[in-house]
Amino acid sequence: MQSYLRSLAQVFIHNIGPDLSSYTFIFPNHRAGLFFRKYLAESTSQTIFTPKILTINECFASLTH
Repeated sequence: MQSYLRSLAQVFIHNIGPDLSSYTFIFPNHRAGLFFRKYLAESTSQTIFTPKILTINECFASLTH
């Protein structure tokens, strides 16, 4: 899973750039989101505007309010 998250982070940094603040990523748990955020930081030397990172449960909870 970690190599997939690393690859995903690199693809987004390469194709979108360091400003991902308008994006929301949904992961199965908090741990995956933490690793993804770590890999985003490792993928560039520029300042990153981090995306919103939610778990599946948080996503569904936000839709029901």
